Amino acid sequence: MKEESVIPVYAKLLFEEDVQFYVDGKPATPGQILALAEESDYMADYVPGKEGKIAEVRFDRIHQT
Repeated sequence: MKEESVIPVYAKLLFEEDVQFYVDGKPATPGQILALAEESDYMADYVPGKEGKIAEVRFDRIHQT
């Protein structure tokens, strides 16, 4: 079974109002997010905000390189 890319999901969220992105606890640029979106060393956590919409996406490294 072919794995689908997560990049379209993150690309859409990058343009949503009030969605903040973080990498290892630091604010991240859209370019940083798209560059690491398919890296297996990171896990995304979705943080809900008002009305249950996504307010933050936090990428944390889960493997040491």
